[in-house]
Amino acid sequence: MRKEELVAGSDRRHASSQPERALSIAAVRLLAVLVVPVVGVAWSAAGAGGALGAAAGLLLVLALFGLTGLALSPVRDAAPAVVVGVSLAGLGLRIVGYAAALGLLATIDGLHRPSLAAATALAFVVTLAYEIRVVSRTPGFFWVRTASG
Repeated sequence: MRKEELVAGSDRRHASSQPERALSIAAVRLLAVLVVPVVGVAWSAAGAGGALGAAAGLLLVLALFGLTGLALSPVRDAAPAVVVGVSLAGLGLRIVGYAAALGLLATIDGLHRPSLAAATALAFVVTLAYEIRVVSRTPGFFWVRTASG
């Protein structure tokens, strides 16, 4: 194989994983925008414990959404046909892990549980809605057929 083909192949593999990486980056950016208002409202409503609870909830949602896209990138590069199956199986595992992490966080003294719950729910809904928008406008997701593609 010629050097040009190797480089072109590398570029194709890198380009093929861009949508998943873009999804992760979008989640990180969105949650970064939410940090100040969500933690600020929690601080004003419940003090330091509220801010800690809200920050923990945002970090949990960041882990769920941000790591999902990064984990799917190598899967898509290695075996594009199984991305949907891996994504769905991973979703089940992540939900169990997510529930366990919320349960553990709820036992921490000084953590305002209502702020944890509210921030987690808000961040989850907002991030999911934003990701749906990103996926529907990104023709690079091979399993999504949109009019914009």
